[in-house]
Amino acid sequence: MARPSALPALEELNNASSTSAQVAALRRLKNEIIGHDQRKELVIRQGIVRQLACILGASSKASGKKKSRDLDGAVPGSEDDLAWTEEDEMRLQATFIVGSLASGGPAFVAPLLAGGLLPPLLSTLSPIKTPPRLINVTLSVLNVIADTISLEDPRYINSNSSASTVLPDNLFIKSILDYMAEILAQRTSNSTTDQQIGLLTQLIPKICLEEYHRVALAKAGIIELLASRLAAIKVSLSLGTTNSFTSSIASLPPVLPKSYLSDIMESIGSIIQDSDYRTARFFYSPAIVAIFPTSRSGGGLDNYSAYAENRLQPSAQMDSSAMDRLLPHLQSNHNKSESNFSKAFPALGSFVAGGDVSRLSSYSDTTVLPSPRSSSVDQLDNPLLMWLMWIARTSQGIERLTATRLLTLLIRLERTSFEDWLGTSSKARDRSLAFLIVPLVVRIIEDSLSTNPNSLIQPEQRLHAQRTKERAPHVLADLIEVNTSLQKAAHDAHVIPKLCSLLKKSFDPVPNAHKPIWTPDPSSFTSNYVNDPSAKLGLPSVAPDVVHALKCRASALLGLSAMAYKEDSYRKTIIENGAVACITDSLISYPEGRHVDEGSPISNGVKDGNPHTVLVAACFAARAMSRSVSILRTSLIDYGVARPIFTLIKKREMGVKLAATDVLCNLLLNFSPMREVRRINPSNKSVEILNTNEALQDIIEAGALITLCEHAHSANSELRFLSMWALKHLVQSAPNDIKIRCLEELGPGWLINTMTGDPRAQVSTPIGMGTANAAGEQVDLLNAIDDPAMDIDDNSADTDVDDDDIMSDTVGSLHMAQRRPSRQAISAQNSARLKAIKEQEQNLLLRSQRDDVRIQEQALHYVRNLVTDPGSGSNEMIDHILNTLGTARFFDVLASKLKVKASPAAHQTPHGKRPTLTTTSTSAYSDQTKSLLNQTHQHICPPEIIEATLFILVHIAAGTPKHRSLLLSQTSLLTSLIPLYSHSSPRIRVACVWLVCNLTWIDDDDDRPSARDRAQELKQLGVIDAVKSCVDDQELDVRERAKTAVEQVNKLLAGDNRSMSGGIMGGHGLLPPLHGGWER
Repeated sequence: MARPSALPALEELNNASSTSAQVAALRRLKNEIIGHDQRKELVIRQGIVRQLACILGASSKASGKKKSRDLDGAVPGSEDDLAWTEEDEMRLQATFIVGSLASGGPAFVAPLLAGGLLPPLLSTLSPIKTPPRLINVTLSVLNVIADTISLEDPRYINSNSSASTVLPDNLFIKSILDYMAEILAQRTSNSTTDQQIGLLTQLIPKICLEEYHRVALAKAGIIELLASRLAAIKVSLSLGTTNSFTSSIASLPPVLPKSYLSDIMESIGSIIQDSDYRTARFFYSPAIVAIFPTSRSGGGLDNYSAYAENRLQPSAQMDSSAMDRLLPHLQSNHNKSESNFSKAFPALGSFVAGGDVSRLSSYSDTTVLPSPRSSSVDQLDNPLLMWLMWIARTSQGIERLTATRLLTLLIRLERTSFEDWLGTSSKARDRSLAFLIVPLVVRIIEDSLSTNPNSLIQPEQRLHAQRTKERAPHVLADLIEVNTSLQKAAHDAHVIPKLCSLLKKSFDPVPNAHKPIWTPDPSSFTSNYVNDPSAKLGLPSVAPDVVHALKCRASALLGLSAMAYKEDSYRKTIIENGAVACITDSLISYPEGRHVDEGSPISNGVKDGNPHTVLVAACFAARAMSRSVSILRTSLIDYGVARPIFTLIKKREMGVKLAATDVLCNLLLNFSPMREVRRINPSNKSVEILNTNEALQDIIEAGALITLCEHAHSANSELRFLSMWALKHLVQSAPNDIKIRCLEELGPGWLINTMTGDPRAQVSTPIGMGTANAAGEQVDLLNAIDDPAMDIDDNSADTDVDDDDIMSDTVGSLHMAQRRPSRQAISAQNSARLKAIKEQEQNLLLRSQRDDVRIQEQALHYVRNLVTDPGSGSNEMIDHILNTLGTARFFDVLASKLKVKASPAAHQTPHGKRPTLTTTSTSAYSDQTKSLLNQTHQHICPPEIIEATLFILVHIAAGTPKHRSLLLSQTSLLTSLIPLYSHSSPRIRVACVWLVCNLTWIDDDDDRPSARDRAQELKQLGVIDAVKSCVDDQELDVRERAKTAVEQVNKLLAGDNRSMSGGIMGGHGLLPPLHGGWER
């Protein structure tokens, strides 16, 4: 059967002479292409995209000139606001056609974007100019486009032709963001407006994928608008707060149906993630402060007067009490002082169910009191956390997960910020989460395994089941990461077998996964737009079931990485459930270099490779598993985890390179089996372990050394940091020829400059390096000892708010009070906290200094590992480093790390680690030594840099007598050590003592006179007196090493010829932590 050259409706549209004729042709064309991919491709090849762009653009301009409305007018958002015209109907039908074409898959979205359809389509989002019905349809189409883009072939997502890069370029511009804010700020309450807000909250998580997306939405004030919608829903639930809020509900935005709560929470979470500042901005938003008041947030009328028009008067104590009754009380751990009688007969109040909402008639209801021995959730002292926990417990599926995720993001800020800003007790909080939340998330994972989404008839139910299955392990991973108590709760709920089962099922064959979307032979269609990208299909898509399987795989891997973070027993359980092979298979990327032509079929099943999201998650899992020495030496190597890692560190995607390099940090440890060569003896088939040198040669031949050295020069600070960490492990216990080659690849000049660091990081001033913490107190990021606190002027806090902290009023007729809270709505205290958190996170100078310090530390550790091996090899490397880097420059750099900025300690006490020099036993100390030790010193470099520098000196002193004499010639360097003997860090104090032990060590009888001279010189410099001050140190290690050093020196000075012991001869290797660089 011959195909027509064009659809009749398309010909009618081309020949239409009036608006009504165009509307009729568009309506007919819409009906003809719905559900027919063949016809969709036909109209695209016939140039329909350009026509639709012209129709939408022309009608939008015409409508914009004639229509304008004020959201303060009568009943905005209703269809009566604006008369429905033929132009509106024409735009509506054209928008329907765009949505129908977009539903065909990514191949159909590409020509839509290439044809410039997005700008005129997005221009219809303004509630001021556009009828509500048209806005709703446009938002629905944008959701369809975003959903379709998620099915793109992962290999081409980052290409210039990818729709995922074109869509954000058109969405995240100021005018469109203002339209979004207008939609959320509407004060009309009807189903049409509610639907607009619901569709927008569904769209935001789909498009908010990169950091600059989140920043743009935050600058547009979307966080505050979403927070006010969340607060309005909370008030509408009347959970014991009816009496207090009845008169003030009108001050909040109109209440949305509770079914919208999940999308609102997900939108908030997608914006505030990965940012302490945005998270704090949500927590301190006026609506949240007013509806969820705490003693720390300063909630109440004073903070919400402008926003709530003086009508909202919550009570923090009342709200906390009422919120407490929403959740069950937990039996607390018994104290030792409790009698057996009290344990056997707990108070009756402890048996009262805390989840009975019907009893919460008002705040004043105090008939139900918690038991003195029950751990009430009111210890959290934060109504917002308690309310989110209650939502998570009383809801199901996605709503439970979104509430848990938002709860996790708020708690994560407390882990990384500067104070216990949530006002919670971490133990009470963790215990509540372990008993009340973690088991529920594990139950969701279990239920999702027993549910087959494809068996559900309703598309909405099927989509809901898929999203739940994809997201539950990820939410659990975020919740329990680095928290051993929550990990134990998840383990007790038997989550590991469930996660392993989900991971293994993601490799099951997907039916019709390789079946391509139907595409006819291009030669069968005649087209006049051969060179027009808007008349060509784009890249093929991936089957939705494959995308679902890959998302489940990535989520399960993240869950397993969180569970394997700490406990070796959990890692063994993962191995017993057969997940290691799946982790290794998940490290295989798609083959590169494959070109896909238009309309060509694609083979992209669950075993054809993994997208970068799965690769990163698999690297996290491999890193967590490799923290165990026994597992690293058995399961991981047996399954060949190293080979794909060597491939991944060369990938283009930065996230993949970072994650793979992080794994390599653990795999290159000196006890790793990667540093051994195992071969089968052909004669007896036994496994032979060859020497480490040959294994390292294999690693070098695989390109790891060169790649890591290249990454160490990267512009990305995190990649430089991780690469240096991996290199420091690579050179540890390596032969000198490999160490020298690695040094040459890095470049001696580059290494000495990296050790020197950014000069700006060497200046410690109250303004340059100090900044206010979340409590408004002055802190120094890089120094162990702070300058005096610097107060924040409360009088200027309101007027000194950065533009990013508020939402600027850029929409013509919208009033500021409708768009956002006023400046006065944020209290001075909260404003100071926000400014401090923002400064820490976004100040480029501070970020650069923090990065510089981290990389300096790794560079110093790298040098330390070059000289730590026992025997003559280390002595040769010391000479090589001094000759290559330059002796004078090398010691000058090390001396600069030990400099201090001294100030008299008039009213301060020592760090409490040792007695002061005011006792009679100190009478023999020199006045200079006493003065140095009794001062409070602010070191220019942080303790990590000082410690790394000291251990380089320790290992140089463990070299030959020539090296020890060379160190003794550095008088200013040794003098700068004296204040460090009173440093607050015991690791620094013990390193200083070790240095004296090694400097006074005797190699042989010929070295004895030189050793005596070194001891005498150290005594004259005052170093020995400083060591004696550590004899009574409170730290056992410092105390015992100091006694050894003093005894060793006394024997030398007394002329005792007996042998000595206690020095670090040949040096000890750096003992790095088993994790890589991301202890998240």
